[in-house]
Amino acid sequence: MDAILADPDDVEQALRELARRYIAFVIRPEVLQLRRRQLKRLAARGQLRIDDPQLAANHLAALILWGPLDRAMFRTEQETVSPAKLNRLADAGVRVFLAAYRPG
Repeated sequence: MDAILADPDDVEQALRELARRYIAFVIRPEVLQLRRRQLKRLAARGQLRIDDPQLAANHLAALILWGPLDRAMFRTEQETVSPAKLNRLADAGVRVFLAAYRPG
């Protein structure tokens, strides 16, 4: 994907190509279905309060992925995020998700 934005003649077209590849890579139907199915199971067991499994899956993905993905997009290749930092970000996302979806 780096090559797409390396030296584009048409920035809009390059960004479109990057966005299309990113969506195709991250939002695979089998992954989305797995997340929805698992969240529905937790809701059926009374462990989560979910009216819309698709929306809940989107919320969970956004909470745990947005920060690391955003940071990864704007750092140099030499910069890395430690596994401990990724774990903290994941844990924080889960805390927020449960604050919204845990039965109360």
